Amino acid sequence: MPLADITTFDITAEKAPDWPVLLDESLWVLVPDGDDPAVLRLDPANGDQQARISLPGGGCEMLTAGFGAIWACTPDGLVRIDPATNAIATSISFQTPQQFGRPAMSEDAIWWLSGAIVATQVVRIDPALNTVVATYPLGHSVGQIAYGLGYVWATATQDGLLLRIDPSNGTVETVATDLVDPFMVAAGGDRVWVGLQGQATNEDPPESVPDLFRYDPATETGDSFDYGVRPESVNEIAVDDTDVWLKAVSPFLARIDPDSGEIEWVVDSDRGSGALVVADGILWMTLWRAQAVLRIDL
Repeated sequence: MPLADITTFDITAEKAPDWPVLLDESLWVLVPDGDDPAVLRLDPANGDQQARISLPGGGCEMLTAGFGAIWACTPDGLVRIDPATNAIATSISFQTPQQFGRPAMSEDAIWWLSGAIVATQVVRIDPALNTVVATYPLGHSVGQIAYGLGYVWATATQDGLLLRIDPSNGTVETVATDLVDPFMVAAGGDRVWVGLQGQATNEDPPESVPDLFRYDPATETGDSFDYGVRPESVNEIAVDDTDVWLKAVSPFLARIDPDSGEIEWVVDSDRGSGALVVADGILWMTLWRAQAVLRIDL
């Protein structure tokens, strides 16, 4: 179906908006490009800007919400933004790589990647203390992380691995190998979902190359699905209570049944890469190339 047929609002935002999150009845997006990177606070009803919080430098592009705050990456670590004041409340220092994505949120900690240029470690941040309380080496260059089902999950893109990290002690275990350029990762619905071909070099891969890997921790087994996704185009995976959402370039957006792995419906558009957040029957999407923020009522 065409994107325009299901869009509730479609607004133009500044400087390549990305990584939408929800907190305190507002939509927050990162605008990382330019000389003044910032976080925008938007009205979810119409997309009007409610606040703009400047960040101390770019280069590390990430945004998430949790523990009553917005967390954004800087060249020197993370900043915590207080939604009551729309201002940076504190800064947490550690070595940040040139990375984009979302930090992982467990019940009592924030997890993000660390390293020089590339990510080779994960840090555990205590939101009550606003400090790094542990740093764990991963043994691989890592693309993305997620938390769910009691563990931190990470993709080692160059090595074709899915890693499971024990949050209690940082023990790293390889649970899947021989994956084709694993990159985006999400955990939900009792499974872990990994987007493949994240950095594929083959412009025309064979049809047998899969696009999505599904791992079941209960049985320690995995299976793969081939949707014919264009290489290097899986931008985001979002999981809610009933569906898995795959954001790519082509197809633009796919809704997937988590049990069968089959595509339920596809949204068509030529507007490029983006990121998602799904909550309360609404899908929010940022399209950084198109400089747009979209709301889709499901």
